[in-house]
Amino acid sequence: MTKQVKPLNLQDVTQPFDLATAIGYMRDNNEAIRGETGGQSYYFFLDVKRLPVLINGRRQFKTVETISGVYQWGGAVTSIPLADLLGESFTIMLFDEAGQPIWSAVEHTALLGDEGTESLEVKED
Repeated sequence: MTKQVKPLNLQDVTQPFDLATAIGYMRDNNEAIRGETGGQSYYFFLDVKRLPVLINGRRQFKTVETISGVYQWGGAVTSIPLADLLGESFTIMLFDEAGQPIWSAVEHTALLGDEGTESLEVKED
């Protein structure tokens, strides 16, 4: 089962945005979201798995969503203070052509251009 992913036009995205909007972008567009906690930048993404479970004595597959995060300098995000999840503090995480995260604000601006009209299309392998 392949999920249809709508391309996200960054010109239409008001940034920064709140956590509920971030989760919507992850679910609807497979976007990675950038945030900051304790002075460290990180990005997080939605990981969807189909796991075999027993329901009413029958083995079935259940879709399970988890959110995973990676710090700018490496390592998994294991906890985020609740206060850092409130308010409009999230942006779309951009990646270069090699799939490496773009952490620099200067690189973000250069990639998007002055008007931010670049449209990113999400491709599934």
